[in-house]
Amino acid sequence: MVKVDGQSVDGKSIYLDSLFLYRLDSSTLPPDRAYPQVSDWSISDPLDTRYDKFTGQWAVYAARDLIKDDETLAQRGERIAGSDFDASRFGGELFELATDERGVVTVRATELMLGLVSADTEHEQAWTAFIQCQRIAVGGPVANQFTETINGVERPSNTVTTHTPDMTPRLTIEKWDEQSGWPDGDRDTVDEALNMNGRDTRIVFTITNASPTDPDTGEGPWCKASELSLTDQLVAGDGQIGEFEYPDDWQTLILKPGDSVEVKATLSGVSEHHTDRAIVTGTPLVQCIVSDPDPFDGKDEEKLPEDAVEIDGRTLCADTTVTSNTDDWNGYQPKDNLATTGTNIAGLIAVILVLALLGTGATPQSASPAPTAATPGTRTTRMMMALALMAVPMEMAPSRTSPNSSPQSTSRSRP
Repeated sequence: MVKVDGQSVDGKSIYLDSLFLYRLDSSTLPPDRAYPQVSDWSISDPLDTRYDKFTGQWAVYAARDLIKDDETLAQRGERIAGSDFDASRFGGELFELATDERGVVTVRATELMLGLVSADTEHEQAWTAFIQCQRIAVGGPVANQFTETINGVERPSNTVTTHTPDMTPRLTIEKWDEQSGWPDGDRDTVDEALNMNGRDTRIVFTITNASPTDPDTGEGPWCKASELSLTDQLVAGDGQIGEFEYPDDWQTLILKPGDSVEVKATLSGVSEHHTDRAIVTGTPLVQCIVSDPDPFDGKDEEKLPEDAVEIDGRTLCADTTVTSNTDDWNGYQPKDNLATTGTNIAGLIAVILVLALLGTGATPQSASPAPTAATPGTRTTRMMMALALMAVPMEMAPSRTSPNSSPQSTSRSRP
């Protein structure tokens, strides 16, 4: 049998890094047996060291009363050997443990125990050993079968099977603009930048608990929304994200595997181009790894970590902080070419107006007396001044870029 927290998990999951016990039950020797003398009695368990690591903790319990000369040395269920066990009351150790480089763990009765068993043919004899292991890898199925040896005769046990699903907590984040919607607003690269057309932009941050689930139970790591930490950093250009706007149930919301939540904010202050990067961190809640101050006291006492919480009937504990992927968003404001063009047109209209006035002999002033004939020299001077004025906007006009062209930028790839 294989036990986790006192419960059999044969055919079920053992989570990564969990401590558990392999239970090794001996045969029951009957009274008045045909072979009263027991020369050797042991159980060997070849661990699959790809998945299981022996912690060094072990224990043996009497599965029947241990009797000597009609005196009960140990009652059924009482511990009689193991790690850190004081066996002085028995006059010495009743069992010993040995391991080898292949991962075989052997619990063997000592000469003292063999003598007690051989001398008592009036009562049943049996014992149960426990060895504590830690699951060190994801995968499976992980099969475990031990072999009992009595007087040189081997007896294989039944096989117990467990597996360890990948239950690593995961968070993901996607950032997109509300105007374009999902997925069009997921503008990860500069080439996909949004033309903001002189306006502020509403940005949506979608945070998802992307953790896997146990195929046996459907359970997986949970995340409290209130424990999530969302950050957004300017990478290139200018502009800033305003205050995050959280949903009303943020403080009580629980994200189970596959659940998502949206946080919103307004992007403003972009004058040319803008690239920013979002990331979220959180401390997931997972099934508590229960420790037992004395795993071999026969009581299956459980000691929960201090941070254990009860949510919807599950006892959960904080796991290692998880960091999501990073996600970029890009936008730009087109250069204000219309303002420059309007200035040039206004200057040209002024020159044409001056020419028209010169052609009529008028001065560019409002309320003038009746026109008088102009001399050729005066008219020539006025023409030269008009030509000079016409040249000014042509020489001062800046270069133009199409309002729809993307801003110049360096190439970047999404992390």
